[in-house]
Amino acid sequence: MQFTQAELISPSDKVVPLSKQRLAESRHQQTRKTVPTSAPVTVEQHAAMIVHEMRSPLCVILNVLEACQKMPLNQLEQTRLLMAVEEAERLKRMTDQILAYAHASHASMLLWQDVRLVDLIHEVIQLSADLTIAASRQIVFVPMICDGVCNDISHDICDGTVKGDRDKLKQVFLNLLVNACEAVHPGEVITIQVQVTPRINQISMQIRNGGTPIPPHLIAALGHYPVTTKSSGHGLGLMIVREIIAAHAGTVEIQSSKQLGTTVCVRLPLIQTVSEQ
Repeated sequence: MQFTQAELISPSDKVVPLSKQRLAESRHQQTRKTVPTSAPVTVEQHAAMIVHEMRSPLCVILNVLEACQKMPLNQLEQTRLLMAVEEAERLKRMTDQILAYAHASHASMLLWQDVRLVDLIHEVIQLSADLTIAASRQIVFVPMICDGVCNDISHDICDGTVKGDRDKLKQVFLNLLVNACEAVHPGEVITIQVQVTPRINQISMQIRNGGTPIPPHLIAALGHYPVTTKSSGHGLGLMIVREIIAAHAGTVEIQSSKQLGTTVCVRLPLIQTVSEQ
């Protein structure tokens, strides 16, 4: 499959010249950003700069591939082009996640506000109903437990409010819910439970699923290194989850066994002990 320069910059597309202009502008801006300063550059900052540098040529590739899809192609050419598009889109998703990871641990970049965790989880469950992977699973939300007793969360002490970035926390819980859904077959149950423990000023959210247990040697690495149990994953999702929760002064714990299934527990401090950021 060969394309001439005229085909790639046909009047109907005009993709390449525009993309090259954007690429040149991006490189000029990036050059200014990478001028050495007296402040040390962190690994996260290096990652962000590299991803920003990769994004522009990647957008050019995607734009050109999109233009090629409008051309008359035989079956083999269409198949190969589709493979190229899918791989380019996969690379874009990876760069987006690397950038998200680089930014996740910076508390100064979070939009701090009061977040009632139960309301947020209800919102995530409703949002997941539009996802194919979640729509075919049974998601059960257990009433909030306050110091071991099921509670209607009418009391302020068991309100379950934290100080945090609502969008980032939503990203965490949606990521964990999708992971749980991917681990089980259609029709199986995913259980979500929230527990408030006022005496230690803590709220926890547990997501439990069945499916194949995670090998013990992987549990310690999940979220700390880019490892995954998925055939198509790369492990960045859980790393982002851990970084976001750490920025909220919380923790993430994973337990998995054949008898009890897999449980991911997110613990956060209640609003009383989290200072304004």
